[in-house]
Amino acid sequence: MQNEREINTLQFASLAFHFTTGSSILIIPSLLAERAKQDAWLAAIVATACGLLLVCLYNALGSRYPDLNLAEYSERVFGKWIGKTVSLLFASFALVLSALVLENIGVFITIEMMPETPIGVIHALMLWVVVLGVFLELKTLGRAAEIFFILVTVIYILTVTLILPHASIENIQPVLAGGIKPVLLGSLTFIGVPFLELVVFLMLYPHVKKTADGKKGFLIGTALSSFWLSLAVLVTILSLSATITELLVFPTYYVVKKINVAEFIQRVEAGLAVLWFVSIFFKTTICFYAGVHALARSLSLRSHRPLVIPLALIVFFLSTNAFKTYAYFYEVVVYIWPFCAATFGLVLPLLLLGGTFIRRRMAGGTRGERPSTRFKS
Repeated sequence: MQNEREINTLQFASLAFHFTTGSSILIIPSLLAERAKQDAWLAAIVATACGLLLVCLYNALGSRYPDLNLAEYSERVFGKWIGKTVSLLFASFALVLSALVLENIGVFITIEMMPETPIGVIHALMLWVVVLGVFLELKTLGRAAEIFFILVTVIYILTVTLILPHASIENIQPVLAGGIKPVLLGSLTFIGVPFLELVVFLMLYPHVKKTADGKKGFLIGTALSSFWLSLAVLVTILSLSATITELLVFPTYYVVKKINVAEFIQRVEAGLAVLWFVSIFFKTTICFYAGVHALARSLSLRSHRPLVIPLALIVFFLSTNAFKTYAYFYEVVVYIWPFCAATFGLVLPLLLLGGTFIRRRMAGGTRGERPSTRFKS
């Protein structure tokens, strides 16, 4: 696919916002409460600071190769064959991440909304929309993200306002009762999901109209979504207590169920769930897009389109069969996935940045150029 600069700054920021919020707003409060208890909100703040540093790392790498995506400059930095291997592994990472997000939304719907619906049906419907999004390319996806960004932000503000009457400050006291260690452990989970996953945006960088503005948009979009995630953690614990929060699978959804204004405004959780589905759609589509394009580059294909349907079937199989129970899925997300995400979200960018520095020192500081072989739509 030819890397046309088709996404403006606001659209890039909106995509980062939806991606970071995604399914994280459903599961992060319980994950942090399990490790940091009533100090989960502090863990969220620590993780946010680390997450923004990661975005700065990705910006530093992306700005050095403004016309190339991660798969393309992996070949430039590591050489052809090592670079193609890196692209293949990165594609696997992005596709597995797509399956994880699909599993998350499937479990949510079957537990909270439609328990009698087979989870495979939910995965198939969601994946069908994701495939359409990949075929429509990033320009359409960016416009949709821009529209929903405003709507989601307004709804989140109203939701928090309506939940605050149920909050109790005693639920976050005493502060640091267990010391700083639980806070740091909790922050590691938050860093792994979703901040380290933002590395897939390095596959989108060449499509941003102005690289400098794109860097700002990436940082602003991530910062805004991080604020809402941290606020969701705080409000959930204030409303439910850390003990109840860690026991619930989707505590944020449970908190929203408590909204009841004069017996008139109530049962708003279904509407809010629709907005969550929107954010999860954007996250899944971006992950799948990154995986498809990275694999196309690894296989030296001139177009990514022949890979879309076969890879969608693989993602469907993984999401439907790899996680037999939610308990197993939870173990993977908490104890295994952060290490996998760190490999591609931290180690790989550092190696690429270090390799770029070394090669430019050896070559006298020449700038990364557009390779001669391009994908065609």
